[in-house]
Amino acid sequence: MSDHRPANTAYWNELATIHKDAAFYDVASFRMGKSTLHDLELEELGDIRGKSLLHLQCHIGVDTLSLARLGARVTGVDFSDKAVSVATELSRELSIDGRFIQADVLELPRLLDEQFDIVYTSYGVLCWLPDLMKWGQVIGKLLKRGGRFVIVEDHPLAYVLDDDCQPDNLKIGFPYFDEAMLTITAKGTYATDIPFEQPMEIHEWTHPLQDIFAGLLGAGLRIDSFREYRKCAWKRFPWMVSDDNGWWHLPPNMLSVPLLFSLTATKE
Repeated sequence: MSDHRPANTAYWNELATIHKDAAFYDVASFRMGKSTLHDLELEELGDIRGKSLLHLQCHIGVDTLSLARLGARVTGVDFSDKAVSVATELSRELSIDGRFIQADVLELPRLLDEQFDIVYTSYGVLCWLPDLMKWGQVIGKLLKRGGRFVIVEDHPLAYVLDDDCQPDNLKIGFPYFDEAMLTITAKGTYATDIPFEQPMEIHEWTHPLQDIFAGLLGAGLRIDSFREYRKCAWKRFPWMVSDDNGWWHLPPNMLSVPLLFSLTATKE
């Protein structure tokens, strides 16, 4: 398999540069004390005061630092050096304790020799990982015994829907069962309607639910909860409708499909 990392890192470096000023992330309000977290992930995480928390694929760190404001001792990890730079600068500027590490999640145990009470990850993360069995092993290694893993993530079914499908014609555009790397031309970011000056080539993977469960169970974790939702945190299609809490939904006259899931697990 060709090395996907340079192209994907370049893409996420570009996104970090855009996202630090994008209305989607609303860093200005975050600076004023607003949390970037939804009630959903807060409910799944529970009381995190005094807990050591590792946030995988943390991007520009606003969620990580929102968790720190709730009392967790946070470490954020991302493979984008520009994202880690933005997160570190926000931590210093706002005097919020947080540590940020630039690393590929699947290589993290080589760089981080400690364990955490909670490992957390969310929203658009798994499609960038080629190997969920190795992902599960990383989580198992970095969790303390009795520690909890929490993920809130786009549902695999949402990933297979064609990008150009319409409300009256949902159709499959990507495979559900496929271990092959998908090469895609990205024309912009989910956080703004402004296209890139030059499209960028990126590489992704689709992972069925069975692979997510297998990765965690194979690492010795016990699945505690799994839930599916008819909403997502970003505008997956241009014709989606938003609610007062910032969630995006399919139009009410459409057949319902899961767009998001949450899962919690414990290292026994």
